[in-house]
This record gives sequence, structure tokens and C-alpha cells, in this order.
Amino acid sequence: MFISSFLLGVFTFLVYRVLIRAFYTVKPDERAILTAFGRAQRLGKLMVKDASLSDEEMARYQVPRLRIINPGGPYFKWPWQEVHRVRVVTEAVDLTWDPTKTQHTVEAVTKDNLTTGVGGQIRFRVAENNLYAYCFGVDSPLEHVMGYFISVLRERIATFVDPRGQPLVANNDLSTNQVELAEGVSINDLRKNLPLLNAYMEQHVIAPVPVMALS
Repeated sequence: MFISSFLLGVFTFLVYRVLIRAFYTVKPDERAILTAFGRAQRLGKLMVKDASLSDEEMARYQVPRLRIINPGGPYFKWPWQEVHRVRVVTEAVDLTWDPTKTQHTVEAVTKDNLTTGVGGQIRFRVAENNLYAYCFGVDSPLEHVMGYFISVLRERIATFVDPRGQPLVANNDLSTNQVELAEGVSINDLRKNLPLLNAYMEQHVIAPVPVMALS
């Protein structure tokens, strides 16, 4: 009786693991990667090529191209295989998002040593040709992207100068009013130049597209 119950349990487990969970589907806004014993299926020896990286950086970041499973199904997988799904649509996240704390604005210091609060959203989309870095390169991809974005944003605010004053300083035009040049590092002047700040962030941080406001 015990042996029969044990065999029935094993049979039920195998049916569940091999037959029921062996089939899966991929939604239209998703792409999937299949791993076997933790190793993702690769496209031979092809590597991801990023034109924004230097030769020295390309040598350090050897990222393989993966076999991508497109929307559809049902697909079959073995019990030792695992499906990793990734949303590839454009998503928006609040600039103040931080899994470690609650905050209403992101604090930054201007060039004239004043503290300002930055709020807004960034929009991002996962690159389909580089899913290896997104799935296996870091533990928390969104946290990694947000940390990098905010560090670049704070550096830009800390060194921001009004474009109207830069040519005057470069030409050593001493007739310029010092008060006017001081506006280049004020919070009010940052507000007036938010489009420039957004354009700078979009240019230097490839993935996210910012929509920001200062307080």
C-alpha cells in the first residue's frame, strides 16, 4: 500500500513537472530566454557590439548574443530548463523610485552650493540584442539604471552653467555683469534651461529618456 502511494505520488509529480509545466507561452510585449542548468542558449560565438564603447571597454565587456524566443507558443521545455521573460515595451518609472528608501524628490547640489529637489519620470526600454546583460549582468537592472542615471544627473546639475554666459567667459569679456553670470548656476536658471538638461541626459544616458522638474 505504501509503495503504491509512493509510486502514485512520483507519477503525479512527473506529470506535473514534465507535461503540465513543460509548455509555456510568451506574451506580445515580452521576449524570453531559455536556460539549461543556468546557462542561457547562445547564438554560437556571436558577441554584442556596441558602437558607444571604446576598444578597451569592448575587450572588458564580452557579452554574448542569446537565442531570443519571440511571442507565441505554446513552447516546450525540459524540467531542467528555465524560462526568463523580459518586457520589451517602453516603460516609465518615477525618478524618486528607490527600493531602499522613500523619497519625494532627488536632492542635488548646484554649482553655487544650493540644494535643489529634482522630480519627474524617465522612460526606458530593454535592448533586445543585449538581454544577457539585463538578465544576468546585475542583480537588479532597474536599480542599476536608476543609480547610474541619478549620478550623471547630479554631476550635470553640479557643473551646470548658463549657455549665455559660457562664450563670454571663454572670450574673457570683462564687461559682462558678474550678477548675470552668476545666474548660470542658480536654481531659477536651471528651471529656465530644463530642456537643455533633458537633452543632455538623453544624449549621455542612452537608455532612459528623462522628463524632469526642479523644486
